[in-house]
Amino acid sequence: MKRPRPPQLSSPAQVEAWRKFQHWVERHQDSRWIFRGLSSTAYQLIASVGRYPNYNATIERTIFEIFVMRASQYTDLSRLDTWDRLALAQHHGLPTRLLDWTTNPLVAAYFACEPGGARAADARIVALNQQDGALIQQTATDNPFATAEGTVRLIFPRSTTTRIVSQSGLFSVHGSPGIAWTAPLAIQDNVFDIPDHSRGYFRRRLFQFGVDAQFIMGG
Repeated sequence: MKRPRPPQLSSPAQVEAWRKFQHWVERHQDSRWIFRGLSSTAYQLIASVGRYPNYNATIERTIFEIFVMRASQYTDLSRLDTWDRLALAQHHGLPTRLLDWTTNPLVAAYFACEPGGARAADARIVALNQQDGALIQQTATDNPFATAEGTVRLIFPRSTTTRIVSQSGLFSVHGSPGIAWTAPLAIQDNVFDIPDHSRGYFRRRLFQFGVDAQFIMGG
């Protein structure tokens, strides 16, 4: 008969890191704020399609069009506009000019501390005052690939997947995907760093709040 595993003990440093996180959230608790989790403080705010060497806009459009062609075999895309299709591609791992954000700081903390992220590195949560970005209104004439170079704007997608709902998701769309967005990092209090030694403790606390893989990856 196996003995029950002893409970994991928390160090004072881990408890203090969580306390500081709670206070940080309280300073960013109104509806203006959105959040993004980074599994390493070395990571930049750069759209996934721009992380490849020698970003090329033609290749970006080509891989997106291939995704739409293939995805139409499995789901009805006729009701989705280009924004919806791009959001769907993003949530299925296609490199796009979108970056995921959330209105829920606990969701951002989950992605910052998720298993399989950066090793031996502090994690980071970035807060952005959404009044600092222009909201893109979804209409039939909007074209995400026509976003002006050098600009970053925000979009609240329609709920095309359950993950967008469960993650309280929205996106920033980057007119120059190959260039890192530095503006949100310019204000010190907009960044909260989670010590590497506290990742596991944060995951346990988030689990207690119902923020786990089953919740995050619903659908």
